[in-house]
Amino acid sequence: MMLRFAHSKIEERYHPDGYKKSNNEKAYTLEEKREENRNAYLPWDDEADALLIRMYDEGRTIKILSEMFERTQGAIRSRLKKLGKID
Repeated sequence: MMLRFAHSKIEERYHPDGYKKSNNEKAYTLEEKREENRNAYLPWDDEADALLIRMYDEGRTIKILSEMFERTQGAIRSRLKKLGKID
């Protein structure tokens, strides 16, 4: 049992292509993220914050907001938390 755990930990440190991953190597690029969500990692501005709050208060779901703002659902939740709209 201990051997299996140690083996899986070793596998986590190696890339599928066989070379060792560094601890800070990302599994994705910014360009890849922006292919999925055009506004990924872009800063929020006051106008976007106001619109997000208004639409959330009007009852739009996180999923709908993420599609509208072209950001992940996690990004929308995080912003709403920062703006004090959700816990």
